[in-house]
Amino acid sequence: MTIQYIRHAQIDKTKWDARIRGSDLPLPYAMSWYLDASTGMSWDALIGGDYQYVMPLPVTQKIPFFPQVYQPILTQQLGVFGEAVNRELLQLFLQHLPPVFGRTALPLHAQNPDLSETLPHVRQRSNLVLDLSLSYPDIRQGYAHGLQQRLKKAKNNLKIQECDDVDAFVGFCSATLREKLPYNRKDRQQLRSLLLAIKHHKAGRMYRVVDPSDHTCAMGLFLVFGGRVINIMNAVTDPGRKQAALHFLFDNIIRKFQGQAAVFDFEGSEIPGVRAFFESFGSKNEPYTFFEKGILPGWLRVIRSLRRKLPI
Repeated sequence: MTIQYIRHAQIDKTKWDARIRGSDLPLPYAMSWYLDASTGMSWDALIGGDYQYVMPLPVTQKIPFFPQVYQPILTQQLGVFGEAVNRELLQLFLQHLPPVFGRTALPLHAQNPDLSETLPHVRQRSNLVLDLSLSYPDIRQGYAHGLQQRLKKAKNNLKIQECDDVDAFVGFCSATLREKLPYNRKDRQQLRSLLLAIKHHKAGRMYRVVDPSDHTCAMGLFLVFGGRVINIMNAVTDPGRKQAALHFLFDNIIRKFQGQAAVFDFEGSEIPGVRAFFESFGSKNEPYTFFEKGILPGWLRVIRSLRRKLPI
């Protein structure tokens, strides 16, 4: 099978999207419209055969004369998409990464074989998922005792509402997360564009949790695609945290989509506290790998460090 490097303008997006939807693990991050929005139309691809297998290559030119393949905003997993991607095929795709890219730092998806034992620049990351084919009472039995106690208190004080105001969501997350939101002004504009694309393609649901005074104390955006409900972004205020607003939000989404989707995808975290929170819902690890190739020259690492310190 021939593997070709294809520039963005030459990609047949009808064939591309059909391949993603028909792959072993159809993920919204790899749909052409999602990539267009998350990268600002800056992505190329490796294509095997007549779109039998595809691998998106998000490209950044943030550092002049040093193009890189990178992980775009709100994109947890990419990699090679198709049917029955084996170890040899995955390695073949990785070997076809164009040398024009000085560095590649890209997540592969959970159905791509784990190469962490054979390649030094591949490492595993955790992703926590919950089986939604079980009945809600059975799912609830898997909740940690502390979570169940907090939910009993939260249901008497909180309500959940669906909403579709993208600007309100971005504003709430920016104000609530502050320095925890690692985005500069351009990144936030990119975030808004992506959320508008998700809304346009009806690929997500946005919710807010309100207290008895109708104050928003938590908000969350969940992608709904390919049999998965994905926790893509959320934020909570300090009062909301004390009232277990995020616990309440997640429980309500799980209850709502139980039986309608196969999996609730928490999007795993390497942060121990966040991981423990996700695990309290009875979630299990569905690991994926992160591939890196090439390093930044020393002088570029200094420039990137300085850029991060600039005010946004």
